[in-house]
Amino acid sequence: ASWNHIMFGSNSDWYFKYLGGLQMADDSRGWQQLVLKPEVYNVKRQVSVCSNLSSAEASIMTPRGELSGAWKCLGLGQMCSDVPEDQTLTLTCPGSAVIDAITFASFGTPTGSCGVGFVVNKTCNAANTSAVVEKLCIGKSTCSIDVSRKTFKQDPCFGVRKVLAVEATCKVPQGAPVFQYKVTVPVGSIADVVVPTFGMTSVTVAESGVPVWENGAYKPGPTGITGAVAANADIRVTIGSGTYVFTVGGTRTVPIDQPM
Repeated sequence: ASWNHIMFGSNSDWYFKYLGGLQMADDSRGWQQLVLKPEVYNVKRQVSVCSNLSSAEASIMTPRGELSGAWKCLGLGQMCSDVPEDQTLTLTCPGSAVIDAITFASFGTPTGSCGVGFVVNKTCNAANTSAVVEKLCIGKSTCSIDVSRKTFKQDPCFGVRKVLAVEATCKVPQGAPVFQYKVTVPVGSIADVVVPTFGMTSVTVAESGVPVWENGAYKPGPTGITGAVAANADIRVTIGSGTYVFTVGGTRTVPIDQPM
């Protein structure tokens, strides 16, 4: 019991305040005024956390009720799958993202795993694997591949049980949402939700699909939202109690999934 005093200190404090984005405003008491701002984008370096961490969520039980936040990067980063011969391998990007590149593909007996990475086994590998997978998958939100000799028109090692291993990246099209932040604000509290623009131009912030920030200005509409302003490289949206789902999209000049 003597260790309980550090519950919201040190690493735990950082997880809740900066990764989850759950903070009480400096001039507030009793969780009446909140600031919900996950630190996911470094303005100075123009890089985001999305290539290393695709989502996070946190919640705190305040005297007014539960406060929670859950964010995710939409369709950015790596996908991986490996499927045995005579089965079907399926790749699917989330949201509006499409398959942008095939970074590894081998029909044969590659070594490794999705968690570690794959290496081609040169003694058993169909040389046309990447070309076949790219033709079937690039530019699509989802694709399915029949893992068979018929698909690749060759047998790289006769009599050996083979697999198809594929690593791919997803990208969202210009203007589509790249980031989602779902928050729940307890009864009687007011919150400023601060979402990053990721260095984009022509930024649109929407709540449940309805724009609240567009063409550089606040757009009244969704219930519970009382205003929105540009704040440096962020958009700050003021809300009352309830549950909201915000998305951020725009025109990208720098990929938002570069490593931090």
